[in-house]
Amino acid sequence: MVTGIGAMILDPSLKVLVGRVRPVVESPVAHAPGNSFPSGHALGSMIVYGMLALVLLPGVRRKWRPLFLGLIGLIVALIGFSRIALGVHFLSDVLAGWLLGIAWISTTAYAFRVWRRETGHEPSRTTRDGLEPEAAPDLELAPAERAVLPHPWVKGAELLVGWVLTFGLLYVVGSTFTRWNPAWDDGFCRWLQTFRTPDLDHVSWLWSKAGDTHAILAVSLVVCPLALALWRQWRPVLFLVLAMVGELTLFLTSAAAVGRPRPGVEQLDGQMPTSSFPSGHIAATICLWTAIAIVVMARVRGPWRWVFPALAVLMPLGVAVSRMYRGMHHPTDVFGACLLAAAWLSVLWWVVRPNAHAVTAAEAAVENRQLVVA
Repeated sequence: MVTGIGAMILDPSLKVLVGRVRPVVESPVAHAPGNSFPSGHALGSMIVYGMLALVLLPGVRRKWRPLFLGLIGLIVALIGFSRIALGVHFLSDVLAGWLLGIAWISTTAYAFRVWRRETGHEPSRTTRDGLEPEAAPDLELAPAERAVLPHPWVKGAELLVGWVLTFGLLYVVGSTFTRWNPAWDDGFCRWLQTFRTPDLDHVSWLWSKAGDTHAILAVSLVVCPLALALWRQWRPVLFLVLAMVGELTLFLTSAAAVGRPRPGVEQLDGQMPTSSFPSGHIAATICLWTAIAIVVMARVRGPWRWVFPALAVLMPLGVAVSRMYRGMHHPTDVFGACLLAAAWLSVLWWVVRPNAHAVTAAEAAVENRQLVVA
């Protein structure tokens, strides 16, 4: 945390102090705001990836450590050179970012070493063992887990059959609504338009963003590592990943096959690349928050766990209202999203069994420690 906060302070403050302007190239590929020195991407990537390497190194087997560190170095190098290739930084900006990053990591790593010595912990003899060598058992991803999916080929076939049947259902329902095109479908969107104000437009934009690809991916990238760290099981992570991958592929294929036009009202988000049925924003929001609720409810004790079923209802409801308010979807498109999510999550529940062998975080920690002792 200290290293990351320092990176957030170093980059903007140094840019202001030096005040170097960006390169001027004949045919710029990209444009970037602010000053040029040092490269924030180079500085930030060196600090963040270097910090993660030192923390996670004890959990990596010795024979894989050179490959692990080499991969980290390659990522940092590619980020730095990409800034030069895009024409937004000089070579010296990138080199300065790397050197400053190494200097800051060295400073905080030394401070951490001194702190460990003062608190009675034996400091690591070399950085090749990471910052905290005894943390290796705690960094094991899922040491005590049983088979993630027994009979994986059979399970894969079941998932494929379930996906095809779900797609067929969406195609039949979507084609029916497209040919029928009931008057009340567009009428409901026109009625919602009568409530439009600048403030409600902004609120609907925020709700709509909660269901777009960036928000869904961000929540998934936070929840999956946390689930793995807390419960030491890959099955809930697999359930969440399959839920989102299946939703995305079902949405794209069914939208392309159905080809339903958007509502005949003013569309605040402009022209969209996909057709109207089903709503991808709503389907993704339902799948994400419902999958999270299913996993959490079986593994968390205490009244606060009911927050997640509430989010599984409130988040899709808010996104659905905002998408119809903004003129992007009919009510029947919302029904299609609900149908997609219900059918696909039912398939995953039956095939993956996400709560089989579910344990709480405390039980997972005890199992992990017992395995290490054994």
